[in-house]
Amino acid sequence: MTVLRGYTFTLWTSPQAAESAMARSAPHRAGIERVRVRFGHRAFTSIWVPHRLNRQMADCRCGRQVWFEAGTTAPLCACGADVAVASYI
Repeated sequence: MTVLRGYTFTLWTSPQAAESAMARSAPHRAGIERVRVRFGHRAFTSIWVPHRLNRQMADCRCGRQVWFEAGTTAPLCACGADVAVASYI
């Protein structure tokens, strides 16, 4: 027997924003109903929040590794260059 387990990840600005958007979303409710009818009556949802955000690391054009705190928008390398910030995901 093959068991398929799928995951869908979405990113929100806050848990409250996710809950609010899902509560008023007709397409979301319709999608839940389609899944229930097609795949069964067992499922779960969850909201994950960071327990701790470690520092990020990015490579500078000069070859150095630059470490910076989560939420930093424009870290600078020791060489003076701006380092590109990107999402973990």
